[in-house]
Amino acid sequence: MASSSTAPSPEPQKIQRILFFGSDLLALARILPRFHGAELVHIHDRDAVEADSFKDIDFVVCSPDCFRSALKPPAREPDHTPRPTARRREIAQLVSKGLSNGEIAHVIGMSERAVRGEVSALLMLFEASNRTELASLITEGEAA
Repeated sequence: MASSSTAPSPEPQKIQRILFFGSDLLALARILPRFHGAELVHIHDRDAVEADSFKDIDFVVCSPDCFRSALKPPAREPDHTPRPTARRREIAQLVSKGLSNGEIAHVIGMSERAVRGEVSALLMLFEASNRTELASLITEGEAA
């Protein structure tokens, strides 16, 4: 009878520190019993990761929601530049030249009351407190 001498297999390394990305607590509950006694580092927001979070990590787990958010393109900053209509741009040009509501009404063929409403809308759109400030914002915008 031949005796086989097999070397004892090395003992598997015990996982002591787990890094869990995401907010899927069901996924976390499914894996946690497998790692009894391991310290859990839970990171919910991928942008709030600190370098110390990765120190001495033995195992990393990403929940499905983490993968989905990683695949999303980064959100772009919204463009808050005022976008007046063509008619309002025309009125804004005339305001910046110093014309009164009556003069603007005569030039573009609107009633003075309608021009007053459009100028008010432009003041709100550009967050200007008066016509002079509106005119300076318009001329700054043209220079840019």
